[in-house]
This record gives sequence, structure tokens and C-alpha cells, in this order.
Amino acid sequence: MIVDDEPFNLEICRVYLENDYNVEVANSGQECLDSLNSARPDVILMDWMMPHPDGLETTAIIRKRKDVKDIPILMISAKGSPHEVEYAKRQGIDDYLIKPFEEEDLLEMIDKVLNQSNNSAAN
Repeated sequence: MIVDDEPFNLEICRVYLENDYNVEVANSGQECLDSLNSARPDVILMDWMMPHPDGLETTAIIRKRKDVKDIPILMISAKGSPHEVEYAKRQGIDDYLIKPFEEEDLLEMIDKVLNQSNNSAAN
């Protein structure tokens, strides 16, 4: 699932991913939360800077829900200082990619987190 309030960013991610993954999109943190009532994505790509709830607020809500708290959440944001990246990870983000990014970097990050998730489920 891709969560971003900017249609261009949603479309870029969708184009990068649609050949290898089933892609769902949400235009806001609230839309993401609502969709998690009926869908369980393997990974969530979350923008940070969105209207309330922003990406970190949305992540905090997801991490408190027993039914979806273990879904990997990857932050994709223009915010990219070391302090911001570390802060986001302390808030429950599994990995972080700074905009603008290359398609290969996005695919590599998703593969890495999905492999980690699969290995954890197998143990």
C-alpha cells in the first residue's frame, strides 16, 4: 500500500511497483487506516508530510492495532536529516527512503523488508 497525499508521488511509486506487486493506494493517513479494516498489505510505503494524521501519526495508530501492528512500514519522505530519519525509526518506521529516489532503491528496500518479515514468520 502506498500512502501519499500527492498524486504524482502515488503514480511514480505505482509505476515502479505494479509489475511486481499488487498495489493499493491511499491519499491520506485516514484513508490508509480505513482501508486496513478490510485489507492487509504486505508492506506500507508511508509519506511523512500529509494533513492530519501525518505519516508518523498514522504509523503510531497502526502500531497500536493488534491486527496490523506487524506490517512493515517504510517511510518515503523529503525529510532526510539524520535526526529526522532516526526519529522516524524510533516512532515505528522499519526503513526510510529520501525523496527523490531511484526505482532500484525502492525495490531493494521493499525486498529487504519483505525478506526480513518472511524470515521472522518462519521462525
